[in-house]
Amino acid sequence: MGKQSQLYIRIHPQDANLTVEELRERLNSEGKETFLKSLRRHIDWMPGLTPFWERNRRQLVQMIDQLRSPHLFFTLSAADLHWPDLHRIIEQQKAIATGTEPFDITTLGEKERLDRCVDNLTKYPHIVASFLQHRVKLFLKTLKGVPGFEYDDHWYRYEWQHRGSGHVHGFLWLKDGPNLQEMDLENPEHRAQLAEYFSTKVFAHAPIPGLPRPPTNPCQIPRPRAGNDNRMDVTELLNRCQRHRCDESYCLRYNSRMKRKACRFLFLQPVTPVPRIDKNEKGQWTFYPYRSATDVDMNR
Repeated sequence: MGKQSQLYIRIHPQDANLTVEELRERLNSEGKETFLKSLRRHIDWMPGLTPFWERNRRQLVQMIDQLRSPHLFFTLSAADLHWPDLHRIIEQQKAIATGTEPFDITTLGEKERLDRCVDNLTKYPHIVASFLQHRVKLFLKTLKGVPGFEYDDHWYRYEWQHRGSGHVHGFLWLKDGPNLQEMDLENPEHRAQLAEYFSTKVFAHAPIPGLPRPPTNPCQIPRPRAGNDNRMDVTELLNRCQRHRCDESYCLRYNSRMKRKACRFLFLQPVTPVPRIDKNEKGQWTFYPYRSATDVDMNR
């Protein structure tokens, strides 16, 4: 925002010393529209403001017009309470500022460690945001080299929780993706073709059935453990982070149709022996990936 205000002042040096009263006079004068237009041209680029998101929305719509519908929607959640490298960097910055040795948070108990991590996130949001951006870029670069996930283009945006933890929501246009505009979901053959295509991209089951939930959050482990293959790592991550647990304070609500309390996210999910596209309870076309009896609590 500072750079945008400096740019505005360079272009309009006569406005550098405007007082609040003079701003009010301009906003109430006949030249109000001209003044507002000159401001809008600069605030459009300020992240977080409504004009900024409007500009990004228009960009996304234009991408869909040119590239057609994207094939995958993805969400990335920051495990910023558990990333050891992030907190190692923050502790190093603390040490530089205080002239002390960096503190090793792995020596703390679980509660003390989490309290210190929350304090780090609160006091060093710029490092957290930069670290997340680095990981997002690395994720997209890595994904582009995975067979079946090579993409022509992408689009994503950030959202932030109250404590500052980031979420990333985005779209991917896959190189080998079908033209979704040409698919008629009322046609069973088209639904079968799409279900077969997305069955290799979207899953709702763990690679290793029945593996116990790991006691330590896998996000706290800085590198692959000896003896673990990719199937083991993915299953442990899913079992720790992607199993839905119904709770009174979170998802259980009275369902007037069922006349009882039920999960608002419709868990437990039904077993799906064969991937399919079908209408959900709201009449919307939905992809149901393969789901075994041991994965009815796996997030969608």
